[in-house]
Amino acid sequence: MTKTTSRAALTVRNANPDDIPGLIVLSARAYPDLEPYTASMLLGQMSNYPDGQFVVEYEGEIVGYAASFKIDEDLALAPHTWATITGGGYAARHNPNGAWLYGMEVCVHPERRRLRIG
Repeated sequence: MTKTTSRAALTVRNANPDDIPGLIVLSARAYPDLEPYTASMLLGQMSNYPDGQFVVEYEGEIVGYAASFKIDEDLALAPHTWATITGGGYAARHNPNGAWLYGMEVCVHPERRRLRIG
């Protein structure tokens, strides 16, 4: 008898505005003690640096999000808060010529953490 195995469909892709409602829900689930992202913050991140915003889907459901932007070294290494360096969560400090990639967010749905695929 032939053993058949199937793999779950895991997709990593750039985020787009259609993802915003799901990302708001995801951020609320991932960080229940914090205010979730607003639609305008997420749209700002996508608009300011579209190549740096990633969504992870597991079988069609958004289960992860990673956001980044480019910034100058002196700003990245200077003392700062998350709010000031990210421009209030909008990635508004993105500099297309910045030499550093600043990771401003990684969130994973709590029920999907440590999920093993395959």
